[in-house]
Amino acid sequence: SLAAADNVHFASQTYKAVSDAFLQENYRVLRLTTHHIETAHKQLKRQRRREIICLRKIDPLLAIQKNTWYFHVSNNTEQMLYCIKRINDACIEHVGNNFPSLPKSLSEHFERYQKAFLVVMEQTEMLLSRQPLTYEDAAALRAKIEHEQHVFEQYQKQIIQLIQHHDTNIQAATVYLSLIQESQLLMSNLRHILRGMAKFTN
Repeated sequence: SLAAADNVHFASQTYKAVSDAFLQENYRVLRLTTHHIETAHKQLKRQRRREIICLRKIDPLLAIQKNTWYFHVSNNTEQMLYCIKRINDACIEHVGNNFPSLPKSLSEHFERYQKAFLVVMEQTEMLLSRQPLTYEDAAALRAKIEHEQHVFEQYQKQIIQLIQHHDTNIQAATVYLSLIQESQLLMSNLRHILRGMAKFTN
Protein backbone atom coordinates (compact mmCIF):
# COMPACT_ATOMS: atom_id res chain seq x y z
CA SER A 1 0.00 0.00 0.00
CA LEU A 2 2.83 2.40 0.83
CA ALA A 3 4.48 1.87 -2.57
CA ALA A 4 1.10 2.50 -4.26
CA ALA A 5 0.64 5.67 -2.17
CA ASP A 6 4.13 6.86 -3.17
CA ASN A 7 3.35 6.27 -6.85
CA VAL A 8 0.10 8.27 -6.61
CA HIS A 9 1.98 11.04 -4.75
CA PHE A 10 4.52 11.21 -7.61
CA ALA A 11 1.72 11.29 -10.20
CA SER A 12 -0.08 14.07 -8.34
CA GLN A 13 3.03 16.25 -7.95
CA THR A 14 4.09 15.67 -11.56
CA TYR A 15 0.62 16.36 -12.97
CA LYS A 16 0.57 19.71 -11.13
CA ALA A 17 4.10 20.59 -12.23
CA VAL A 18 3.38 19.77 -15.90
CA SER A 19 -0.01 21.51 -16.11
CA ASP A 20 1.36 24.60 -14.31
CA ALA A 21 4.43 24.67 -16.60
CA PHE A 22 2.19 24.47 -19.69
CA LEU A 23 0.05 27.41 -18.51
CA GLN A 24 3.15 29.42 -17.50
CA GLU A 25 5.09 28.30 -20.62
CA ASN A 26 7.97 27.07 -18.47
CA TYR A 27 10.04 24.91 -20.84
CA ARG A 28 12.75 24.15 -18.24
CA VAL A 29 10.28 22.45 -15.86
CA LEU A 30 8.82 20.39 -18.70
CA ARG A 31 12.31 19.18 -19.74
CA LEU A 32 13.19 18.26 -16.15
CA THR A 33 9.91 16.37 -15.78
CA THR A 34 10.83 14.12 -18.71
CA HIS A 35 13.77 12.78 -16.65
CA HIS A 36 11.64 12.44 -13.50
CA ILE A 37 9.08 10.31 -15.39
CA GLU A 38 11.83 8.05 -16.81
CA THR A 39 13.24 7.57 -13.28
CA ALA A 40 9.75 6.74 -11.94
CA HIS A 41 9.34 4.08 -14.67
CA LYS A 42 12.61 2.43 -13.63
CA GLN A 43 11.60 2.51 -9.96
CA LEU A 44 8.26 0.89 -10.80
CA LYS A 45 10.06 -1.96 -12.58
CA ARG A 46 12.27 -2.49 -9.52
CA GLN A 47 9.19 -2.48 -7.24
CA ARG A 48 7.58 -5.09 -9.47
CA ARG A 49 10.63 -7.37 -9.31
CA ARG A 50 10.79 -7.11 -5.50
CA GLU A 51 7.07 -7.87 -5.15
CA ILE A 52 7.31 -10.94 -7.41
CA ILE A 53 10.16 -12.32 -5.25
CA CYS A 54 8.04 -11.77 -2.09
CA LEU A 55 5.01 -13.47 -3.65
CA ARG A 56 7.09 -16.59 -4.38
CA LYS A 57 7.51 -17.09 -0.63
CA ILE A 58 3.80 -17.46 0.19
CA ASP A 59 1.26 -20.26 -0.34
CA PRO A 60 0.97 -20.94 -4.14
CA LEU A 61 -2.86 -20.65 -4.24
CA LEU A 62 -2.79 -17.36 -2.32
CA ALA A 63 0.12 -16.17 -4.48
CA ILE A 64 -1.92 -16.64 -7.68
CA GLN A 65 -4.77 -14.57 -6.25
CA LYS A 66 -2.43 -11.86 -4.92
CA ASN A 67 -0.43 -11.84 -8.16
CA THR A 68 -3.56 -11.09 -10.21
CA TRP A 69 -4.43 -8.01 -8.16
CA TYR A 70 -0.83 -6.88 -7.77
CA PHE A 71 -0.38 -6.80 -11.55
CA HIS A 72 -3.74 -5.02 -11.90
CA VAL A 73 -2.39 -2.25 -9.63
CA SER A 74 1.06 -2.27 -11.23
CA ASN A 75 -0.32 -2.04 -14.79
CA ASN A 76 -2.60 0.87 -13.87
CA THR A 77 0.28 2.64 -12.15
CA GLU A 78 2.29 2.24 -15.35
CA GLN A 79 -0.63 3.58 -17.41
CA MET A 80 -0.80 6.56 -15.05
CA LEU A 81 2.85 7.35 -15.81
CA TYR A 82 2.18 7.01 -19.56
CA CYS A 83 -0.72 9.50 -19.26
CA ILE A 84 1.53 12.06 -17.60
CA LYS A 85 4.28 11.42 -20.18
CA ARG A 86 1.81 12.05 -23.04
CA ILE A 87 0.68 15.31 -21.40
CA ASN A 88 4.31 16.36 -20.85
CA ASP A 89 5.36 15.47 -24.42
CA ALA A 90 2.51 17.52 -25.93
CA CYS A 91 3.31 20.48 -23.66
CA ILE A 92 7.06 20.33 -24.44
CA GLU A 93 6.36 20.41 -28.17
CA HIS A 94 3.93 23.31 -27.78
CA VAL A 95 6.04 25.47 -25.45
CA GLY A 96 9.37 24.51 -27.09
CA ASN A 97 8.13 25.66 -30.51
CA ASN A 98 6.79 28.95 -29.10
CA PHE A 99 3.27 28.21 -30.32
CA PRO A 100 0.57 30.71 -29.23
CA SER A 101 -0.37 30.70 -25.54
CA LEU A 102 -3.60 29.25 -24.20
CA PRO A 103 -6.29 31.98 -23.91
CA LYS A 104 -6.37 33.45 -20.40
CA SER A 105 -10.06 32.56 -20.03
CA LEU A 106 -9.23 28.84 -20.41
CA SER A 107 -6.16 28.86 -18.14
CA GLU A 108 -8.16 30.61 -15.38
CA HIS A 109 -10.95 28.07 -15.87
CA PHE A 110 -8.53 25.16 -15.55
CA GLU A 111 -7.38 26.14 -12.05
CA ARG A 112 -10.74 25.03 -10.62
CA TYR A 113 -10.63 21.66 -12.42
CA GLN A 114 -6.97 21.11 -11.56
CA LYS A 115 -7.69 21.77 -7.87
CA ALA A 116 -10.62 19.29 -7.81
CA PHE A 117 -8.48 16.63 -9.47
CA LEU A 118 -5.53 17.16 -7.10
CA VAL A 119 -7.92 16.79 -4.14
CA VAL A 120 -9.03 13.28 -5.26
CA MET A 121 -5.40 12.33 -5.95
CA GLU A 122 -4.43 13.45 -2.45
CA GLN A 123 -7.37 11.52 -0.94
CA THR A 124 -6.33 8.42 -2.90
CA GLU A 125 -2.75 8.73 -1.65
CA MET A 126 -3.93 9.12 1.96
CA LEU A 127 -6.27 6.12 1.71
CA LEU A 128 -3.59 3.90 0.14
CA SER A 129 -1.16 4.76 2.93
CA ARG A 130 -3.64 3.45 5.52
CA GLN A 131 -3.40 -0.16 6.75
CA PRO A 132 -5.57 -2.06 5.97
CA LEU A 133 -7.48 -0.54 3.06
CA THR A 134 -11.15 -1.53 3.40
CA TYR A 135 -13.50 -2.29 0.48
CA GLU A 136 -15.98 0.28 1.83
CA ASP A 137 -13.46 3.15 1.95
CA ALA A 138 -12.09 2.25 -1.49
CA ALA A 139 -15.61 2.04 -2.99
CA ALA A 140 -16.66 5.43 -1.52
CA LEU A 141 -13.61 7.17 -2.96
CA ARG A 142 -13.95 5.39 -6.31
CA ALA A 143 -17.52 6.79 -6.55
CA LYS A 144 -16.21 10.30 -5.84
CA ILE A 145 -13.50 9.95 -8.50
CA GLU A 146 -16.09 8.69 -10.99
CA HIS A 147 -18.15 11.83 -10.33
CA GLU A 148 -15.11 14.04 -11.01
CA GLN A 149 -14.46 12.09 -14.20
CA HIS A 150 -17.99 12.93 -15.35
CA VAL A 151 -17.39 16.63 -14.53
CA PHE A 152 -14.25 16.58 -16.72
CA GLU A 153 -16.17 14.86 -19.54
CA GLN A 154 -18.78 17.65 -19.51
CA TYR A 155 -16.03 20.27 -19.49
CA GLN A 156 -14.35 18.55 -22.45
CA LYS A 157 -17.60 18.96 -24.45
CA GLN A 158 -17.65 22.68 -23.56
CA ILE A 159 -14.08 23.12 -24.85
CA ILE A 160 -14.94 21.38 -28.15
CA GLN A 161 -17.93 23.73 -28.58
CA LEU A 162 -15.73 26.72 -27.77
CA ILE A 163 -13.17 25.69 -30.41
CA GLN A 164 -15.96 25.26 -32.99
CA HIS A 165 -17.76 28.55 -32.34
CA HIS A 166 -15.06 30.99 -31.25
CA ASP A 167 -11.82 32.33 -32.63
CA THR A 168 -9.63 30.17 -30.34
CA ASN A 169 -6.10 29.19 -31.32
CA ILE A 170 -6.46 25.58 -32.51
CA GLN A 171 -2.90 24.53 -31.60
CA ALA A 172 -3.14 25.66 -27.95
CA ALA A 173 -6.72 24.42 -27.57
CA THR A 174 -5.77 20.95 -28.91
CA VAL A 175 -2.99 20.54 -26.32
CA TYR A 176 -5.40 21.74 -23.64
CA LEU A 177 -8.06 19.28 -24.82
CA SER A 178 -5.47 16.49 -24.64
CA LEU A 179 -4.68 17.54 -21.05
CA ILE A 180 -8.37 17.24 -20.09
CA GLN A 181 -8.72 13.83 -21.84
CA GLU A 182 -5.60 12.44 -20.16
CA SER A 183 -6.89 13.74 -16.80
CA GLN A 184 -9.97 11.56 -17.29
CA LEU A 185 -7.77 8.54 -18.03
CA LEU A 186 -5.72 9.27 -14.91
CA MET A 187 -8.93 9.22 -12.85
CA SER A 188 -9.85 5.87 -14.37
CA ASN A 189 -6.39 4.54 -13.37
CA LEU A 190 -6.90 5.83 -9.80
CA ARG A 191 -10.20 3.95 -9.54
CA HIS A 192 -8.58 0.72 -10.77
CA ILE A 193 -5.63 1.13 -8.37
CA LEU A 194 -8.01 1.58 -5.41
CA ARG A 195 -10.01 -1.50 -6.41
CA GLY A 196 -6.87 -3.58 -6.95
CA MET A 197 -5.26 -2.55 -3.66
CA ALA A 198 -8.48 -3.30 -1.72
CA LYS A 199 -8.49 -6.80 -3.25
CA PHE A 200 -4.73 -7.29 -2.82
CA THR A 201 -4.64 -6.34 0.87
CA ASN A 202 -7.82 -8.17 1.94
